[in-house]
Order: sequence, then structure tokens, then C-alpha cells
Amino acid sequence: TIAELVADERCATPTQAAVRLTPDRAALHRQLDTLAGRFRTDLARTLRSERQRLAAAARHPVLADPHGATRLAGERLAGVRGRLGAAIKLQSTAATHRFERTHLGLQRLQPNRLLQNARALERAHARQLARAVGSAVTAHRAGVSALHSRLEAVGPRAVLKRGYSCTLGPDGSILRRAADLAPGDRLTTHLAEGSVESEVVRTLPGSLGTPATPPTPKPPAQRPKPTKPQRGKPPAEPDQLDLFGKGG
Repeated sequence: TIAELVADERCATPTQAAVRLTPDRAALHRQLDTLAGRFRTDLARTLRSERQRLAAAARHPVLADPHGATRLAGERLAGVRGRLGAAIKLQSTAATHRFERTHLGLQRLQPNRLLQNARALERAHARQLARAVGSAVTAHRAGVSALHSRLEAVGPRAVLKRGYSCTLGPDGSILRRAADLAPGDRLTTHLAEGSVESEVVRTLPGSLGTPATPPTPKPPAQRPKPTKPQRGKPPAEPDQLDLFGKGG
């Protein structure tokens, strides 16, 4: 029935319903005895553990002898006090001895004589320092003069005076290879006196002291059609010697 579907308990017979509503007294007593036994066992275990902890705490030196800690601290304090007194006495005695030695040393010394000796030593040191500084300055001046002479001998101006020149490329850098140039580049050549501006017409291989290798003749070919010269640039003259040729 619907009542059976929504009820907390379902019993097939009225007898079973009565049994469910009135549980067995003996079973309840047995269950209660079981719970009581467990409670007594847990309580006994807890009491035994706490007794053991209490016994261990009672055996601790602080609890067994409360005055022992203060007595031990007092003994340590007395020892420290004794050592401190001995150290102070020793330091005082040593300081007294040092003061007495210093006082006797000052009595043996004469301040006026010490002042005179110090002034004489200062004047001697000043003379030695002046002589040393003068010698060092003279030596440095001679070294600087020698270095200046050597620098002038190997400097760019001396090289230019011997007949050499320095040529700068279009970007202002020093030229070292003809292969870095192209026809039409403008050059600036610095001489010992003045400078010259020129324009590259043709570059030739070779270096100083090595004659330029003549170009290898090519087999005759068909004559190309004449081309119009570019506007703004004159046609190259193949027979004209450039700046880096034999006539440069």
C-alpha cells in the first residue's frame, strides 16, 4: 500500500510490528553491558596512561627537587662572580704596572730634546724628499722628450715629409686596396703640404714595387652595338693612367 511505501518501518504481520515497537529487554541489557564494559576498559586505559605520565613527571629533577635548580644556578653565579673578581684584579694589576712603566719612561725623556730631534729629522726628510722629487721630475722630463722625439720621427707628418701620401676614400676612410674602389669614386689625397682631390677612372691590380699584370687578351668577338653614355658621367678613357697606375 501507499502507507507501506512512505512508512519508516515495514512489517509483514502485526506480530512483527509489535516486536519492532517493543524490542527485547534482555538484548537491550546485553547491549548496555557491552557498552559499559567498553567504557570501563577505556577509562582504565586512560587512568593507567595518566598515572604513568604523572609518575614520569614526578621523577623529573625539577619536580623531584624544586630547590635544586635554584641551588645549581646559585653555584654557577658564585663561580662566575669569583672568576670575574679575579679577572678584574688581574687587569687592575697589569694596568698599574703599565702606568708605572710609562711614568718612569716619561720621566727619563726630555720633551725639549725630543722636539728638537723631531724637527731636525723633519728637515732632513724634507731635503731628501725635495732631492728625490727633483731627480724624478728630471728623469720624467728626459723620458717625455725622448718619447716625443720618437713619436715625431714615426708620426704621420714625418712620413708625409719623406714623400709619401695618405689617400681617403669617398667615406673618409683610409684606402689600402684598389679593389675597394669603383670608377667614379672621388678621393682625397693628403701630402706633406696641402691635399689633392681626384676621381677614379680605372683600378689596376698589383702593389708597391710590383708591376701591374697586363690584362689577358681576349679572343676577338663581335663588335657590340654602341651604347649611349650615361647622363652626368663622361665616358671612361681606357688609355688614361689613374691615380694608382704607373704614372700616378
